[in-house]
Amino acid sequence: MKLRVRNLQKCFWTLLILASLLTVPLGTPIGVLANSAGETELVSTHGMYKGYSQKRYDEWVKTSQYVTMPDETKIAVDIFRPSIGGVPVGEKLPVLWTHARYHRSFEGRTMLEADPWLKELLFHGYVIAVADARGSGASFGSRYGEFMEQEARDAYTITEWLASQPWSSGSVGMYGKSYLGISQLFAASEHPPSLKAIFPQMTMFDSYGFLYDGGVFKKPFLELWGNRVNHLDKMVPGAKVDEDRDGILRDQAMKEHQQNVDPYTLWSRMPYRDSLDAGTKQALYETRSPSSRLKEISSSQVPVYHLTGWYDLWVKDAFLLYQNLDNPQKIMIGPWSHGNKQGIVQEHLRWYDYHLKGIDNGIMKEDPIVYYTMSSSGKGGWRTSKEWPLPEQKPMRFYFGPELAKHPQFVHQGSLRIQPPTSSGQDLYTVDYTTTSGPGSRWNNGAGGDFHYPDMTTNDQKGLTYTTPPLTADLEVTGHPVVSVTVSSPVEDLDLFVYLEDVNEQGYSRYITEGSLRASSRNETKLLYDNLGLPFHRGNQSDKQPLPLNKPTEMKLSLLPTSYIFEEGHRIRITITGADADNALTEVITPSPTITMWRSQDHPSYVELPVIPKRSARNVCGILQGHPLIKLGTLSLSCTKPEAS
Repeated sequence: MKLRVRNLQKCFWTLLILASLLTVPLGTPIGVLANSAGETELVSTHGMYKGYSQKRYDEWVKTSQYVTMPDETKIAVDIFRPSIGGVPVGEKLPVLWTHARYHRSFEGRTMLEADPWLKELLFHGYVIAVADARGSGASFGSRYGEFMEQEARDAYTITEWLASQPWSSGSVGMYGKSYLGISQLFAASEHPPSLKAIFPQMTMFDSYGFLYDGGVFKKPFLELWGNRVNHLDKMVPGAKVDEDRDGILRDQAMKEHQQNVDPYTLWSRMPYRDSLDAGTKQALYETRSPSSRLKEISSSQVPVYHLTGWYDLWVKDAFLLYQNLDNPQKIMIGPWSHGNKQGIVQEHLRWYDYHLKGIDNGIMKEDPIVYYTMSSSGKGGWRTSKEWPLPEQKPMRFYFGPELAKHPQFVHQGSLRIQPPTSSGQDLYTVDYTTTSGPGSRWNNGAGGDFHYPDMTTNDQKGLTYTTPPLTADLEVTGHPVVSVTVSSPVEDLDLFVYLEDVNEQGYSRYITEGSLRASSRNETKLLYDNLGLPFHRGNQSDKQPLPLNKPTEMKLSLLPTSYIFEEGHRIRITITGADADNALTEVITPSPTITMWRSQDHPSYVELPVIPKRSARNVCGILQGHPLIKLGTLSLSCTKPEAS
């Protein structure tokens, strides 16, 4: 029986993805696809698109060439045009392109093979193009770190070159994920007149806020990603363009790539937001992030469709982009990780048809926010909203409570309660530097690694855990959880990793989301952008403040957003550790310090969950077994009946 349960748990991630794809599209009435005469009707909604745009072609012709930039650097470009009988169609068509960082193609494998969903766009009457970024693939030039200003200017030149070709209608859009999504935002910031729409998938917002989230360095990510792009740039030949039959030009380009600066070496030497790069004497974080170009992107008024997943490393980034840009926008959040190969071709087609072909398919009249609510059994599904955070969300605090019955395999098992503490309470924890969320994390996946979170119980056993009683009804959490803890420490600095987990009846602890914060970076500072009302830790060197020794000190952080239904009979768990060995760099202190987690009336520690009352229990505060029912207030969710600690 245990083996069967374990195998079912391993299937969770696959089943979750399938559930999202099989869900009936939003707003689709039964019989909408055909009228009484059997004729196809017009349908345009999330996940379904019929009648507005026809599949007109079933083949293509590929050409490739160099395009010369204003500084004489040659950029390699592949062009895929719809064809009939091997001959490119004569009709002028809109163009969709991407600025590739990982080779536009390899010999025998093009972008259409790497992302087959692009063929559907081509068959519906779009030219597809892909360009090697300078200093990569078969393009000339070298790279001094990522997202150089020159690279953004290249995007302007390429966009306008594509628009000027005799086979182009003059309307250009962009597509792509990760680096290829971020580069779209930089392209828009340059205001190319012919750029009509972009569709950035799973993109970063703030490079410092990512690499040093809460002051915690994502060293394993940067090492893995940096090693891979170094290898691609310097050791793996890019695909030759048509004019370079013998590969001489490609080989010359690769010689220039040898000057590329190693990403890990560059960024690891700048631990603060205002750190200066030794080579350029510049604060590169101030210019190498989409967050540094918000005004420019907004003033372009290029329509932006953001796509991300709840298990993507940049899920919060998508919401920050949506919140801080004034462009026409939509955003979709699915149950995906960074490595999922979903193309969402219907959404791309609806977006480009509207903005590049002028087809009034109604996409801009819909709710701008589309998101998937997850659960362990398939409850939830696709939903929409006009606002984020959801206007119906109610913050509900779960306070850290006294220890439950001791378990020989757990360092600590505390309770998680809706009643605030009324007396003194504290828990001691000796930091275990072997704790980890595993090598299959969202961070590793974002660098090209696997994605699979294990049963988190093994990690929980080494940390501080606080767990609710079994729920007596479903509880939906959609939004940005916030954690406030009060700690005292015998050392001046330490890292905290906080995990939100779902524990089922069999004791399997499922990872839902997380956050991290270095104690010396705890101070909340002046905002650099709209941070959705969440705690903001800027990260300048002057912001660093050591912990006062052995003195209770509050630390506040947000967890990555989620939309998840904790089901009846399950328990909500918060786990806190002092290290995530596979995913972050934490200084190991010998001997390991013993910290104090406070949970008293004067120094409460808690997690505040964004609860959606209308899809949870009617009396939300009474969903915990053994807790009295306390009715939901009209203005806020307040479960204030005290219970002694």
